This record gives sequence, C-alpha cells and structure tokens, in this order.
Amino acid sequence: MTTDIADKAITSAAKRKEVNTTFQGPLCKRCHKASLSRIHRSPFVKMFLFFLPLKRYICYRCHRKTYRWDKRPDA
Repeated sequence: MTTDIADKAITSAAKRKEVNTTFQGPLCKRCHKASLSRIHRSPFVKMFLFFLPLKRYICYRCHRKTYRWDKRPDA
C-alpha cells in the first residue's frame, strides 16, 4: 500500500518536471504564463533603433506589451 503511494508521488513529480522542461517560448513577467506573442515594432524603433536586436511581445492574458532582447546566437 505504501509503495503504491510512493510510486504515484514519484510519477506525478516526474510528470510535472517533464511538463516544465518541455516549455517553449518566453514567459510574461506580470502573470507568469506562456501566452506571449510577437507583434510589430513601432515606426520609431524601426527607424532609429534598428541596430538593436529588440523584439516586441504582447501577453493576451494580461494585455501587457513589452520589448525583449533577441537571444539568437550569431552565425
């Protein structure tokens, strides 16, 4: 009986860990959910800050818009 409970606890912990490691994409800093989507940058940023690797995102859960650095490695 106790081994069944221990096995269930181990498998549920492994499933939670697996779900967390398979996450793809940025998290929202306000609501901490993976609901960020890319949107277009403003004309000011495109014209005057074109040399900065900034990407603009919106969270559709809390409606927060934010800029993030592009973390792609240079080839």
